[in-house]
Amino acid sequence: MRRWAPILASIVLVVAGFVVLEARAHGVVAIAGVILMGLGLFGVVIALFALTLTSGPDRDREERAREAFERTGRWPTD
Repeated sequence: MRRWAPILASIVLVVAGFVVLEARAHGVVAIAGVILMGLGLFGVVIALFALTLTSGPDRDREERAREAFERTGRWPTD
């Protein structure tokens, strides 16, 4: 859940911006809605990028575990 929290927070920003724009806002309020949506989308992109960076070591660890399983017949517990 800790990895998905930034993505969920960013999605909340996008939804909040959409709600502000759907309230038929004008002027500064409409600009605030667009800014909220932009920040939310930026956050989603950054969070997904960070998620891909952290998944590399997980894949390596799983690959080592699979190799150990093929050798021993038991899944490693580390």
